[in-house]
Amino acid sequence: MADPLSKDEELFVRSLADENGRIDPQDVIEAARPDDSIIHDRFTWNKDEAAAAHWRDQACQLIRLVKLEVHIEHRIIRGVAYVSDPERQPFERSRYLDITMAAKNEELAEQVLWNELDRIAAAIRRAQEVAAILGLSKKLGAMLANVSALQTAAERRMAERTKQQQERAAKAERAKKTRSSKPAPGKPPGGKRKRSGGGHAHL
Repeated sequence: MADPLSKDEELFVRSLADENGRIDPQDVIEAARPDDSIIHDRFTWNKDEAAAAHWRDQACQLIRLVKLEVHIEHRIIRGVAYVSDPERQPFERSRYLDITMAAKNEELAEQVLWNELDRIAAAIRRAQEVAAILGLSKKLGAMLANVSALQTAAERRMAERTKQQQERAAKAERAKKTRSSKPAPGKPPGGKRKRSGGGHAHL
């Protein structure tokens, strides 16, 4: 986990946002490139080390994507197959544990569950901070009072977002096909350029 930003670093990053308050990670990278940049040391500039770190992140993502199907009381639960290893020390690299192995050890299983609850608590704290800034604390409180309704709303929102992304992708694909089907400037639809005039005159 990265160390917290200093006040000067926070101000520098915030200064990179556009007039609408949006900030592009690529702009942050470019601003960090100069050796004298206040956030230069926040990045790994050695390409081999950066590539290795990126590949490790991709490996972690692949592990988290592995799913497991479990049949419990006439229900099929499809969940994660691997969880963060609760016995990993803070100074050690990320590693994962097969959830079925954790289930065989009650103490280990409880540690895994508490880790999940810690993440939920952290997410709620973040939501409370955001809600306070947005002036929506009461609305968040009402939503948290009914977790099942919150889950349903989140799933509905996710489905809507997925649908919108699919529609945008389809629209972009149609636009791409339209552009590729148009003939090049000065070129007739048949694909052959017309010859102007007759042959060369002979004196």
